Amino acid sequence: MAGPARPAGQLFESAESFVSISLELVKLQSLEATTLTATALISKMSAAVLLLLFMLIFNIGLSLWLGDVFGRLYLGFFVVAAFDFLMGCIIYFFLPDLLKKPVSTIIIAKALQ
Repeated sequence: MAGPARPAGQLFESAESFVSISLELVKLQSLEATTLTATALISKMSAAVLLLLFMLIFNIGLSLWLGDVFGRLYLGFFVVAAFDFLMGCIIYFFLPDLLKKPVSTIIIAKALQ
């Protein structure tokens, strides 16, 4: 009876080892997918911050220039603010539908790499 117990014990140890290694592989694959996704998001966010900084400085310069053209500084700021408000409304109502599919596709693609 000692003979059959030995291969069953080895089989159990092999199965246990396989499960342990498989779990470790899943953890590493999840870590890689998370890292790729986070890296992609951080690079996109960095670009967005730089773009926002550019837009802020551009808006201030445009406001000052328009204020000089209109003869009253505050008029330039009002015109630029009205334009920004209009663009913000357009983006708020139309952009989420346009961005939802591409952004989710990018995130899923990075997660599955």
